[in-house]
Amino acid sequence: MCTSFKQNSGFSLVELMVALAISSVLLLGLTNIFLSTNQSRTLQTGLADVHETGRFAVDQMARHIRMTGTRTTNWNFGPVPGALVAADGLSDSFTVSYEDPFDCNLTAAPASGFVTNVFDAVGGALRCNGLDLIDGVQEMQIFLGEDTDVDDVANRLVPPGTAGLQMDRVVSININLLVASNQDRIGANQPVLRNDFWTTAPASDDRRIWREYSTTVSLRNSL
Repeated sequence: MCTSFKQNSGFSLVELMVALAISSVLLLGLTNIFLSTNQSRTLQTGLADVHETGRFAVDQMARHIRMTGTRTTNWNFGPVPGALVAADGLSDSFTVSYEDPFDCNLTAAPASGFVTNVFDAVGGALRCNGLDLIDGVQEMQIFLGEDTDVDDVANRLVPPGTAGLQMDRVVSININLLVASNQDRIGANQPVLRNDFWTTAPASDDRRIWREYSTTVSLRNSL
């Protein structure tokens, strides 16, 4: 009886090299896609964080500014003395006072019933009464809307400490915030800022995301 055997042959060296080359190209393409997707996700996350920081900071300050000079008792006593104080600096600050059970940090008001809230941007964070509210706020610049002809409309917008400025005629506050992402090395280029009044300038190799936020808040109560 005669038995036949079928000869099995493997891949040749050339075939293996071609397969490896194709696999390498596919792997390189998949790696590039992964890196690009990861970078895009990181950038979008950074943008979302910066926008949330700007929105939260503006909303928090606007809420307290609108309360400036409010009385819930003895309203017939007239305007609250020193209800608004503003200071010019490398990063501006302002102080608002009004009658309320708690201040911005939920600390109980003193016996007078009036709370005082001091807002500033120090150490890369927006603060109120010395406590951080949110990180990422690099600088704050404010301008005061002064009503010079007693028609309840601001006639000029000036920084704190401007010659001739009368605080009892201020009817609005223009707030400008410079916000940067906490994550670095996610921005493509050095940011270009719209305003020229900032004292904090991003370094040439700073690859964080930088954004400017601005809002104007009217004072509801007579100062």
